[in-house]
Amino acid sequence: MKKSKKSQTNRSQKSIREPSPIIYYMVTAVFKLIGTFLYQPMVKRSEIRNTRGSFVIIANHQSALDVALIPFICNRRIFTVFSTTYYLSLPKIAQRIVDLSGGIHKHQFQTSAGNMKKMRNIVRSGYPLLIFPAGLMCEDGLANPAPKSTASFLRWLGVDVYMAKITGSYFVMPKWSSVKRPGKTIIDCYKLFSADDFNKLSAPELEEALNTALDFDVYQDQENNKFEYKNGANAEGLENVLYQCPHCNTKYSLSTTNNDISCSACGFSETMDSMGFLHCEDSKKEVRHVSQWSSWIRDEREKEIHGNCSAENFIMKLPCEISILDGTVRGFRPAGKGSASLTFDEIILEGTLDGQAFRIEKNLSQFPMLPFVPGKRFEIQDGELSYRCIPDTPSHVTEFVNTLRILHQRKEKKKNDVN
Repeated sequence: MKKSKKSQTNRSQKSIREPSPIIYYMVTAVFKLIGTFLYQPMVKRSEIRNTRGSFVIIANHQSALDVALIPFICNRRIFTVFSTTYYLSLPKIAQRIVDLSGGIHKHQFQTSAGNMKKMRNIVRSGYPLLIFPAGLMCEDGLANPAPKSTASFLRWLGVDVYMAKITGSYFVMPKWSSVKRPGKTIIDCYKLFSADDFNKLSAPELEEALNTALDFDVYQDQENNKFEYKNGANAEGLENVLYQCPHCNTKYSLSTTNNDISCSACGFSETMDSMGFLHCEDSKKEVRHVSQWSSWIRDEREKEIHGNCSAENFIMKLPCEISILDGTVRGFRPAGKGSASLTFDEIILEGTLDGQAFRIEKNLSQFPMLPFVPGKRFEIQDGELSYRCIPDTPSHVTEFVNTLRILHQRKEKKKNDVN
């Protein structure tokens, strides 16, 4: 006999612990303080403010604390999905607060059957669910792609989906900078899909609509908004994203001081203004947008890979210190030394960890991206374990991640061409 929708809901509610009202609204109050001071949010519209029942909110990801903007568009208690790495790096008391306020932690780019079931039980129980599909905040003002399975996962959940479009938070907390830059942010929350749309639209149509909604170029948006940010002219750290000179093509010749980024090889330099734009005394040489410069670097890397290398001989290898996140201590623990390598088909991590020889090989199709901090580190996940790699040359982190992106896209294209 087919079980009724009501019985499914009752069973789901029993398996879900509702966020504690006291803890949740205490956390929300903190988020609103942070949001008001740092992000100075302007809500363009919020179609979920008075919405009852279950729904999913998907949001683009521009900065580390984008979640602090959600209370400005919805007063209800929301379950929020975030990374296991972040969760295990918290003190025990903070982990407890996260658990009581509706946090669901999962490994980035890996969703277990248990995670999927829990999320479906949440929406079946009548609660809202917040997801950042890209999983990683952007490093250059351009959206990171959402996993290809996102559209089918939303169809499987079978409830209304709202898009929380965040604009400007990147300039407040750029991934490449340690400087906070208070300034304005826009939030626009609207219905992207109704539950009925999942029965009407084809898989390609759903995927196209989803990708369009999540896409952004913060510098193109800023051309319209022209918001100024306190400390926004500080360019320090930008050389870890813009690691190649656009005029002499030299890599790792860029450095930053205060508002300036300059090349030691050819003398090219630009100055950042309080809106985040770059300016050059020679207007013909000017690269105004960080996103434009970063895209050029990726294009150049793609030409290098496909023009000068064959599948048999390509390898990018970085010697590194390796730490492990395995739950035995808070956060990552130092484990040894080794190297991280990329070939046309695999990402390889090998070395001596905890006094023993170690090697893992993972198919690149599993890794559209890696969690990383420009100029510092990147992380590789293997099941329940995460490995943090700190290269001997930290400035090469972004090039390693760019290379992985290119190789993953190449692999996906080959797969699609076959199909």
